[in-house]
Amino acid sequence: MRLLTAALLLLAAAGCKEDDGPVLTQPAVLGIQGATPEAEVFSVESPKKQTVNVRVAAEQISGHYVTVTLKTAPELVEVYNKAHGTSYTLCPSEAYEVSTSEVMLPRYNTVSSTMELELLSERMPDENPYLLPITIDSIKGDSRATVSATSGVLYILFNKIVKPGPPDPVLLDRDGWKLLASPKTKVNYEVEKAFDDDINTFGYCNADEEKAEPPYDFVLDLGKTVTVRGFQFNQRYMTTGKPEDGARYGIAHMEVWTAETITGDGLGSENDANWTYHQEYWDYRTDPESPLDPLAVIINPMLDDYQHARYIKLRIHNSYTNKTYNPVFRGWCIAEFNVWGNNELLE
Repeated sequence: MRLLTAALLLLAAAGCKEDDGPVLTQPAVLGIQGATPEAEVFSVESPKKQTVNVRVAAEQISGHYVTVTLKTAPELVEVYNKAHGTSYTLCPSEAYEVSTSEVMLPRYNTVSSTMELELLSERMPDENPYLLPITIDSIKGDSRATVSATSGVLYILFNKIVKPGPPDPVLLDRDGWKLLASPKTKVNYEVEKAFDDDINTFGYCNADEEKAEPPYDFVLDLGKTVTVRGFQFNQRYMTTGKPEDGARYGIAHMEVWTAETITGDGLGSENDANWTYHQEYWDYRTDPESPLDPLAVIINPMLDDYQHARYIKLRIHNSYTNKTYNPVFRGWCIAEFNVWGNNELLE
């Protein structure tokens, strides 16, 4: 009985051979998936990058586990140029990275694992097209396997695209602007003084005198949606007619928001979701990178990212005066307010 059992086990094992599969009468033929005599073109906008998946494909499958090594082939650039009447140069090595040089092809499979080729446009020296030939260097695991005569080389033609930068911002025409909300002011120093083209007049509020506690909110309707790039403040200068003496009052802490649509005057919680962009600025003495210089007659706080907007909300928290007895001014003062931007909507 023991001998019979052993014989049956041997028969069962023989019937479950690990290499069961199709009968292969021809040796394996391997190439690069999608490879043709013509280069595959990749144009990548700078400074972006693009990943190309490179795989080996079997024209004739193998009955073995195969490891295929891929490599770049600089010598094939000249071959391609002669065949196509072109004059491409080799892609610089710093302009691409590969995840691996080896891919695996399981037996009886038609497609291998993936080599990721990352094209790095920022590292390209210019906008000319560069050729990168990729070929099969070696095949391990199947001594009979050969490289395809038609798909053994993948030619990649890679060039970067540099889009022109946005045009310089300009101070937008203030015709059609409307103040939808503004804080309390001193009599004869209304907010409208900040839009009258006269730097000798100014909108002004002293919190203690006017009983108007900070912060101070302004909401401005530009009349149409434009590209907003930043702001310009003419601050009240120290001596009338002598702006070189520096500012008398200067903004020290401010927030700005932009929106394309708002409800009513733009204030209140119902508008929280409408103000889609927000940026905060501090006195340069608090934050050396800040554009706010309370002593400067003109400051130009710009947005980190330009915005399409029709509405602007400005909030002034603190200001500064160079009066020695009151360096922190609880109030606000603006001689002229302008917006840097473009009338066209930039992409």
